[in-house]
Amino acid sequence: EVSGHPVLTGAIGDTLDEQAPVTVGTLRRDDGGAERLLTSLAEAHVGGVDVDWSAVLGTGTAVDLPTYAFQHRRYWPEVPELEHAGGSVDDWRYRITWQESGKDSTGSFTGTWLLVGDDPDRAAVEAALTGHGAEVITVAGTADLDVSAVAHVSGVVSLLALDDTPDADFPSVPRGTAATVDLMQTLGGAGITAPLWVLTRGAVQTGAGEVTTNPLQAQVWGLGRTAGLEHPNEWGGLIDLPAEFDARTGARLAAVIADGSEDQVALRPSGVFLRRLVRAEARRAEAGQWNPRGTVLLTGGTGSIGPHIGSWLAEREAPRVVLTSRSGPSAQGVAQLAASVANAGSSVEVVSCDLGALDQVTGLVGWVERTGPRLSSVLHSANTQFLARVADTDRAGLSVALGAKALGALNLDVATTGLDLDEFVLFSSISATWGSNDHGAYAAGNSFLDALAEDRRGRGLPGTSIAWGVWNTRDWDAIDEEMEQGAGQVTPSFLRKQGISFLDKDRALTMLGEIISDDETHIAVADVEWKKFAPVFSAARPRPLLDTIPEARDEAEPAGSADPQANARGEYVSRLSGLSADERRRTVIDLVRSHATAVLGHKSVAEIPAERAFRDIGFDSLTAVELRNRLNAAAGVKLPSTLVFDHPNPTALADHLLTELFGHELVGHSAVLDEFDRLAAGLTPPDDEARAEIVARLEALTQHFRAVRSDQGQAGAAAEEEGKRKLEEATADEMFALLKDELDDPDFD
Repeated sequence: EVSGHPVLTGAIGDTLDEQAPVTVGTLRRDDGGAERLLTSLAEAHVGGVDVDWSAVLGTGTAVDLPTYAFQHRRYWPEVPELEHAGGSVDDWRYRITWQESGKDSTGSFTGTWLLVGDDPDRAAVEAALTGHGAEVITVAGTADLDVSAVAHVSGVVSLLALDDTPDADFPSVPRGTAATVDLMQTLGGAGITAPLWVLTRGAVQTGAGEVTTNPLQAQVWGLGRTAGLEHPNEWGGLIDLPAEFDARTGARLAAVIADGSEDQVALRPSGVFLRRLVRAEARRAEAGQWNPRGTVLLTGGTGSIGPHIGSWLAEREAPRVVLTSRSGPSAQGVAQLAASVANAGSSVEVVSCDLGALDQVTGLVGWVERTGPRLSSVLHSANTQFLARVADTDRAGLSVALGAKALGALNLDVATTGLDLDEFVLFSSISATWGSNDHGAYAAGNSFLDALAEDRRGRGLPGTSIAWGVWNTRDWDAIDEEMEQGAGQVTPSFLRKQGISFLDKDRALTMLGEIISDDETHIAVADVEWKKFAPVFSAARPRPLLDTIPEARDEAEPAGSADPQANARGEYVSRLSGLSADERRRTVIDLVRSHATAVLGHKSVAEIPAERAFRDIGFDSLTAVELRNRLNAAAGVKLPSTLVFDHPNPTALADHLLTELFGHELVGHSAVLDEFDRLAAGLTPPDDEARAEIVARLEALTQHFRAVRSDQGQAGAAAEEEGKRKLEEATADEMFALLKDELDDPDFD
């Protein structure tokens, strides 16, 4: 696009996203010179455009080849063949494992800590904190919290999640989940930035021999993983307690919190266990694929993925398929779906059922058993998505998110008690595995599904939870149009920028059969390009969850390890060095704002106020990395990907950038010299009276600066007296010559 600033390139890229077009603009706003044009031509050349470089660079000079044999060396980089962002289907499988910590160290605290909750273990937790140096303020709940009294606490420990009884007004929401959200919102609303640590008991399973005793408490693990993404600086972590809280548990709890490097931890009598993500080998069963028998009950059967699963069940020769949803037979397209399943050879019924109502679920299961064949398999894919940041999530929103998914799964578990099921399969989400912005409540529900599968296994029952990525089942041209109208949907192009690809539904269905056949308990299925995902995911803080994924560990670079561009740094420092301190600061602020404008796609730098928080203008982990890369290239520095979290607005980031370029001392020294420059520029040869006053002021200034060196003894004092004598005896010409030398200004007259 030949223009002063790209207008169409972004739209073309979005429209032809699947074809991955090369779109290049010639010039940019505030960057309209020859260098920008040549850079754009280079981008076009790399994209396959035939550029006549001789028009710019000339034809060059021909030289004779050497008369002796010489070794050829190819300088053009070898470009590998383009591949799909992710790997094969086998590369989609991940599982959670718990690694025992190699250290059982002690920890100590400073300052005051807030302990919230009235669980019977509160006294033991308080003793653990105070026994390691903390002063502790205890309150029973958020309603008892005086935020002004705890505004400067060093940390917060919450026991609220230990209450898993139902909320009085929203029965699908455990009190502990709701109270934890209330606490997060109260602390955030009061501007309290101390890290929050949330404790549970029996919410996770660290090994095959362990039983998940309180799966409802696992909801705050999904919620907390999202909170750690949305509020990285205010989040401490999640710690699961053992059944018995003894002195050793207290010491381990204090050590984990004081250290702070691990944010997902389970304390057990045998030690401290750390949550990790690992690749799961595809353990293909000898028979290959799963073949259902009897009646298969599919919840969410008329939803986004339900129809595809229903047709797949018929292809797998399920004798009878019962599709259920809240709308049931009145759902759009249900007649076509039923006909498709029936044509494949399965008997099919579509019924309505509110999964959040235990009596309806029990009635449905009883009807299936009476009408036969017997209920052999339950596939729970029902889902009501509620998307909002944790700070904006209320009990009503939690109820929506947890109703059909979490409470529905619990009701199915209760209603099928005593039945000899072959499979009980729960459709979870990767948002529960590692968190996802705006998915706090949704992740909470899915995290419960993962824990429920483990709980059922502990009771000797079938249970499989599959944490899926996003299935590609929709017309994304239409969805992209909705996005432009503000519908807030997540499109393939958006996820690909973060390193996540949509799952092809046919490949996902193949994997579904394999996972059921392999008798897995909990597996995550995602197509991840770790080179993109890991830096984004770890932008705001370290994420030890990914330490066991080699590709992710390599890409999640430590702060400040980006490759510098020495030439760019030298040129930029040279440009800034010729400016006064104020001009230099304004220039760097403008640099930050202009690149922030480009990253967010705004039309004017005026949309990025210098004092406005990055978080408030739309920056997230993805755009933070892009801004970091731009500033590193422009100024030749090594900024970390956490820059918008560490330096909250453009002004603060510009000040940090100045420090990176010049250092603390040089920045201050330059500012002082700038003041001398302005003083020299304003002086005119004084008369004798003015000269005497100037001498007195310079003498006072000299004494002030030399006072810090008084420990140098008589030599320093003698030098000071000599300096004073010379100033007193100096003529006007000598005085101005002295100023000229000191200020190093050849133009000063």
